[in-house]
Amino acid sequence: MRVFNFKLKDFEEQFNAPEGFFDSDKAIMDNEIGNNLAPDWDYSKADIICTAILKGSEITVYLREEEDTNPFKDAIKEELDKKETYHAFNRSMEHGNFKGFMELDLNVNEIKPFKAKGWNKDAFFNQLMRDEVIPKISVTDVFFGDGSMCIAVWKKYLQTGNKQDLMDIVAHVINCVCKESVILKHKKHFEDNWNIDNNGFMLEHK
Repeated sequence: MRVFNFKLKDFEEQFNAPEGFFDSDKAIMDNEIGNNLAPDWDYSKADIICTAILKGSEITVYLREEEDTNPFKDAIKEELDKKETYHAFNRSMEHGNFKGFMELDLNVNEIKPFKAKGWNKDAFFNQLMRDEVIPKISVTDVFFGDGSMCIAVWKKYLQTGNKQDLMDIVAHVINCVCKESVILKHKKHFEDNWNIDNNGFMLEHK
């Protein structure tokens, strides 16, 4: 397994974003998994292959390079702090992933402003640009925002050993936490401009 440490300023330069655009004073996490959880979507059955944690002005990425889960689990357990409050786009996924994969019951809060068909992280990020809350910044993703593509890429890597497949997974998870950081910082914009019911479902634009 490998651990990568990235400076957010490098991605600000890459995407022509303002200084501090992706920084976060909260810990943001995102997992990529190597197995299909459909149709029951029991997140505790996930086989985690990659985890990114964005905090401050840095991203740490933990990447499996083998089917053996033990080296990956050992490295992650050294990082994860049960006293820390983490933030994930879909709280149920990351919390369930770690509870099933490692028996860790982490404190995880939801980033997603509301639930509605078609409203993934790209939709929220793009809406912030349309509403001119953030500048128009093209944060490109090798998987076009579709994390499920990691499953096929992981299986392909296990067959071929092509490390570029793994680096595509790393690029995707970085894309995810960068966008999630921006969405979290502007979550109030959605709460102020959309009617949301008590179960977190979007009803209508105000």
